[in-house]
Amino acid sequence: MFQTPEALSPDKHLALKLSSAPDYRFAAKEIVCPVVSGEMWQVAREYILVFPKTNEGLPLALMGTQAGVNAYLGDGNPPWWGRYIPAHFRRYPFVAAPKPSTSAEENQGNTQHFTLCIDSTAPQLSEVNGQPLFNADGSATDLLENVQKALISLQRDFGITQALVKQIDDAGLLVDQTLTITPHNREPVGLQGFRVVDQEKLRNASPE
Repeated sequence: MFQTPEALSPDKHLALKLSSAPDYRFAAKEIVCPVVSGEMWQVAREYILVFPKTNEGLPLALMGTQAGVNAYLGDGNPPWWGRYIPAHFRRYPFVAAPKPSTSAEENQGNTQHFTLCIDSTAPQLSEVNGQPLFNADGSATDLLENVQKALISLQRDFGITQALVKQIDDAGLLVDQTLTITPHNREPVGLQGFRVVDQEKLRNASPE
């Protein structure tokens, strides 16, 4: 999804602006999307949710049944065929890339550090249209500060969600299963490589 990621810097990107026009063409080939716990209730209303093979990954929302084709990507009107757009897509063209901590930082117990990166070829970014990311003195604008806060919150939710998936997996509720989906006016499609919640085991699970 991120074709040309690079660290965002006022030295190099002082004049850069972000367009607010919706454009999700970058996700045209994405048929799965990782989701986090904070958005799960919204995602579950209209997407099929599955789980990865290992308990270290995030739950996945299915975006389509045909490899390389995101069925939720419209033709521009509307730009997305769904009421809710997962945070994984909404954060584009920004991403928080983990960076190593110094010895002093590790001794203080503060080990999560990130570099704010952009996809430098994203159509949402230009020096002509949109709202600026930096003020004239190189400080972050309110827009960029809000982006940073959202990414930090998303990263925090990654860890929470991974812990929840591990709990669900440790409880024995996830099973391998081929999903059979029948798209409109097409033959049924079988999707493999995912796990789903075993409904019988869930019904019989103790409240704890």
